[in-house]
Amino acid sequence: MVWGNLIPRGRFASRRCQRHDGMGKGGSRTAPAKFRPSVDANAAVDSVHPAGKMGACDNANDFMRGHMAAKTNSGLTLVETWQVSNRVNLRLLDALTDDQLATIIQPRGKPVTSYFAHIHMARYYWLERRAPALAKGLMKVPAGSATRATLRKALTASSEAMANLFMEAERTGQIKGTKIGPLGFLGYALTHEGHHRGQILLHLKLAKKPVNRDVTYSLWYWNKI
Repeated sequence: MVWGNLIPRGRFASRRCQRHDGMGKGGSRTAPAKFRPSVDANAAVDSVHPAGKMGACDNANDFMRGHMAAKTNSGLTLVETWQVSNRVNLRLLDALTDDQLATIIQPRGKPVTSYFAHIHMARYYWLERRAPALAKGLMKVPAGSATRATLRKALTASSEAMANLFMEAERTGQIKGTKIGPLGFLGYALTHEGHHRGQILLHLKLAKKPVNRDVTYSLWYWNKI
């Protein structure tokens, strides 16, 4: 792909757009604007280009995105990506021994089963707020006392409910109760679950009961799961 061919011409090309990209007159680099973490991201965007007042650079970016999207294989959908992630959870659950699942590393600590229960319950609360109808029928799993079979059943059911949430989001382009949109919320959910999978692996490593290396590697085989 020749990037030069993607640069908009005519009314899309402007010095203003160049300056927005950090380039001044004659191609010289200008100092970037200071980033203030305390400012809400949505508000920051609106302050640069209020609704209905898009600049030449926005038009150029829209042109670029459209051109690239037409040449890009979209791959997995939101639903399919979510389902792969849940299969990773189940693969880890199935690979652990009963002894590993019951392992506690502190006198008043929680067992490994609690992490899986938390993953399920987080989904339950997300759905309860964003799609109450999908949350109905899902079981509440108490932390620390759930069996492998109970956890597998719960994770499967809540994953299906979340898949329905993302399926509707693909149709409407939005998810209730979130400002980051369907793709952003999917990223948030996947990050949350990946974080707790990492905690499980660390928990067992500290307890001197590490997960088999072949299993840990297999959690990254998304093309095969």
